[in-house]
This record gives sequence, C-alpha cells and structure tokens, in this order.
Amino acid sequence: MRFIKLCYLFLFFSSSAIAQETILSGAIVIGRTEFMSYKLVYQIDKNNHLKGYSVCDINGNEETKSSITGNYDPKTRMLNFEEKSILSTRSKTPLSEFCLMTVKGKIEKKGAKNIFTGDFTSKSSDPDVLCSSGTILLMSEKEIDRISAKVSKAIDNTPKQDAVNKEQAGKPEALPPVRKIIELSPETTTEFVLKSDVLQLDLVDDKYQDGDKVTVFENGRIILQGFEVSNHVKSIRLETGKSVESYTITIQADDEGSVPPTTVKAVLRNGNENNQIQADLKKGQKISLVFKQK
Repeated sequence: MRFIKLCYLFLFFSSSAIAQETILSGAIVIGRTEFMSYKLVYQIDKNNHLKGYSVCDINGNEETKSSITGNYDPKTRMLNFEEKSILSTRSKTPLSEFCLMTVKGKIEKKGAKNIFTGDFTSKSSDPDVLCSSGTILLMSEKEIDRISAKVSKAIDNTPKQDAVNKEQAGKPEALPPVRKIIELSPETTTEFVLKSDVLQLDLVDDKYQDGDKVTVFENGRIILQGFEVSNHVKSIRLETGKSVESYTITIQADDEGSVPPTTVKAVLRNGNENNQIQADLKKGQKISLVFKQK
C-alpha cells in the first residue's frame, strides 16, 4: 500500500467570510512539527453555494492548486467544501495519487475570536493510495502567530525518547478499537452498568494540542490534577471493588488552552467493552460517569 502526504489545514479566518470574494490564508499543520502554507480563494453566491480554489505549499516544490466547491449556512454557520480536481501542480506525484479533501466545519464565536473548527476526510482516484483524515482549525492571523509560537515552544520542550519517565513508559501507542462513541454535554451525569471491578480511562487529545488541562476525580477525590492532555495517551487504572454499588468518575476542565473549549476525549474500558467518550467543556465545567451494579 502506498502512502502519500496530505495537506492538513490550519488557516487564517477573517470576518469577511461572506464577502463576494474571500481569501483565507495561513499554514497547513502536518503532525505536530511540520507546517506548510495554504490559501483558499472562493466566492459565495446568493444561494450560499461556494466555489473557488485552494493553493497548497505556496511557492514550494509541492505547490498545488485545486478547484473547490461547497456551501455555507448563515443560520448554523456551517462551512463545508471539497477539493474537486487538480488545476496545476509543481509536485512530481502522479495526479492519480493525489488525495483530495472533503471538509466539514463550523464558525463559532469563542471569546473575542471567530474560530472555524471541523474535520476532513480525503480520497484518491488510485485505490492503492491510503489517504488521511483529521481536524481543521481556522482563526485570525494574530491568533495563528500566537498558537504557532506556543506549539514551537511545546515541541522544543518535548522530552527525548530516552528521557521518558516511568509514568509515560509503557502507555499504549494508540487508543484501542471502540464499540461506540458517546458525546456528552457539559454538566451532565451519564450512567453505565459496572461490568468489572477494574475500570480504565485512557485520556488523549489527538486533535490540536493547545494546552487543555483537566482534573479527574474518583468518588469526589482528586486522582489526577491539572493534567495537560496531549497526543500521548494517559492511562488511569481504577479499582472499584467487588461489592461497590455505585462508583463515580468526574472529569473537570481546568484550562481551555489557546483554543477554547477544552476537548475531553477518552476511551473507557469497562470489562470487555470499550467506549469512547468525548465532550467540549469550558473552564470549570465537568462531566460525571456513574457506574452501578446491574
């Protein structure tokens, strides 16, 4: 199976998104350390249909221009588009092996910032090319500079492999397969049937690591405080006891990082069942998971 690089999107959002012609520019983020320039030029007609083009790796060896189409919903502020075809490229990659993106996201007012967040999938006309999926973040040029500086600092402070401490050593490289994804609202309590006397909570942020911090409680007692969630999985083993009638795990947002809100994502291992839980929390908000015997 052949693999191909895909342009991940991290763009500059301006308040002129509904103008006759809109130009969004900024940087593509590949993994945690590689950046590539990206520009989006489009128009929205009276029916809110979007049409234009994107340019990846501007002035670089892989510079590629693609046509795009999509739509914008002014009521929900959903902005969706997809790359349809390659218009021109400097890349040596055969056109049949390019991965074209389908992007779905929403523009939201978070504090004083207009932020676009979304997800993308991609595909190639060549069935042997494995394309990627991921998340997208758009914001003002000023905020991009601030976030980029923070990411660079975080990369510089990342410990080398031989300096990984005992707590990090041995943690899983990736989250396990899950039965279902459970989306939780802030300040809610969700009940589960307790299927084992041992639970495991695997915390991770596989989107954009921007400094989100959480505190985890076990029956009201703090067991993990001010933990900065990253793409390194943090596994917490919880022994409920064989005779317990009710057991509660609470996750509270301590810091929303550079890009609010706090993204809580974890795989909950309960007996032979693995479920993924996720929630978007503002600072101070929490979710509670209550486990009861059947």
